[in-house]
Amino acid sequence: TGPAREAWLAQLAAPAGLLQEIYVDEGRDGGAAFGFALGLVRNLVSVTRPAVFFLQLTHAAQETGLPYGLGLAGFGLTPERLILGRLGHPRELLWSIEEAVACRAVAAVIAELPYETKALDFTASRRLSIRAAAGGASVLLLRYGRERMKSAARLRGHIAPSPSQAPPFDDNAPGGPRWRAVLERS
Repeated sequence: TGPAREAWLAQLAAPAGLLQEIYVDEGRDGGAAFGFALGLVRNLVSVTRPAVFFLQLTHAAQETGLPYGLGLAGFGLTPERLILGRLGHPRELLWSIEEAVACRAVAAVIAELPYETKALDFTASRRLSIRAAAGGASVLLLRYGRERMKSAARLRGHIAPSPSQAPPFDDNAPGGPRWRAVLERS
């Protein structure tokens, strides 16, 4: 925490109501994608829009796990603001995103799609983009792999983890998160 960290997190701001994609090359880097998404979402949460959804496919969630409640505080969120959902099929996940962004209490939906799926074609992504803009809630799709599908996402970033910064109080303790980010579409 502190003024420097707050200033850094404020730079991650993107307008509300956008469909965004966050790509990582491999599933093992999913934590970096999720952390980066939390950094973006942090600036969207407000008194009138306090909720954030995190949606996963059930079988993929068994590999990537769940967010750590206490770790959310480092991103300015509390566990009660995060609503978790596990769905059995990509079509169910996409439907859930559309329904969640229609709710005026939702600031953002983070949805993990760890593999390419025919359910998320350009038409489906366009529908998500329109729903996000109409509802005023952002949609952040966490995608894994080096291939890029056609998408209506307004922003696309490629994220890779980087070594954490050294903490000022203990050289052996883990430091704050760091990423290498490349904006691929804006």
